[in-house]
Amino acid sequence: MQNLTGTVIHRWLVLAIAIFSLSCIAGEEPGGPASGQSAQDEFPILKGPYLGQKWAGPGSELFAPHIVSTGLFESDIAFAPDGRACYFTVTLPPALSVIVEMKQEKGIWTAPEVAPFSRGRGDGNPAIAPDGKRFYFTSMRALDGGTQPAPRPNPWFMERAGDGWRPPRPLNIPIGEKQYIMNVLPVQGGSLYLTLREGQRETICFSRFQDGVHLAPEPLAKEINGGKLQMAGFVAPDEIYLLLSAFDAPGSLGGSDLYVSFRRPDGTWGTLVNLGPTANSPDNEFLPHVSPDGKYLFFSRFNQRPMPGENNGPPLTYREIKNYFAGPQNGLRDIFWIEAGAFQRLRAQSK
Repeated sequence: MQNLTGTVIHRWLVLAIAIFSLSCIAGEEPGGPASGQSAQDEFPILKGPYLGQKWAGPGSELFAPHIVSTGLFESDIAFAPDGRACYFTVTLPPALSVIVEMKQEKGIWTAPEVAPFSRGRGDGNPAIAPDGKRFYFTSMRALDGGTQPAPRPNPWFMERAGDGWRPPRPLNIPIGEKQYIMNVLPVQGGSLYLTLREGQRETICFSRFQDGVHLAPEPLAKEINGGKLQMAGFVAPDEIYLLLSAFDAPGSLGGSDLYVSFRRPDGTWGTLVNLGPTANSPDNEFLPHVSPDGKYLFFSRFNQRPMPGENNGPPLTYREIKNYFAGPQNGLRDIFWIEAGAFQRLRAQSK
């Protein structure tokens, strides 16, 4: 855990530099937005599915560079079931975390903006029910509506109201005093899969929705909960497969990797299968999400491209340093995507 803690501290230091760099660029770089112009005025026109992005393949690719994947710390992307809205988390230390929203309006995607319901108190892990009627997320906002943040994350939900959402409400799931819920994943019928944390251990569980309430979470079998720091990422709406991230699970390529388990004919879960080098790398991969049409797998990755001036190259200029930290793959989390067949073809390996 000490090495992991050191890595996290390093990421936060890099993030602080990146934020400073972005503020410098906004204030000093020529060609920036003119006075009175909005971000939407400067934003490119994006049309079509997936923010107008095209996956070229065959391996994983950075998703929406300089649009979604920027110099900031982005993670846990989720698309609405109709594909016309996109949500992801942007984190700023020490305690700010917001859910960012992009929507299609008259066929054109809006610029990223903090979602109206996101207050910045540890908001994250957006997930939308398969029928599009409920939106789930976790937050450290006060449960009583006060100004002091909660001591730990709690699950919240919103119900659909026209083209928007009703005000968030706490999601009541009975858990122990020393436990907290890291994320919730809705499936058909209203039941939830979730990651439950107690102390230094995470357990992936299932909470059945019965008679209008969520029952106490039940841990999934050891086939799912055998790794370290595992976290559920996505469950198919019909529950035929489950995607998660974990450290030191079988077949690891280094750090945190993505795994899939397929449902057996008897209803139990199969063994975890590493998604392999198409998705995983020696870096850390987290928080998988499959697009509503089932075509693409999105995930977050800590990734750093070579810095100019490395390996005895020419001396760095100040502009090069600023540009490096203002862009994606600067050592923080970015969002990547691959075609979903990359893990669907692994079904035969899940026993």
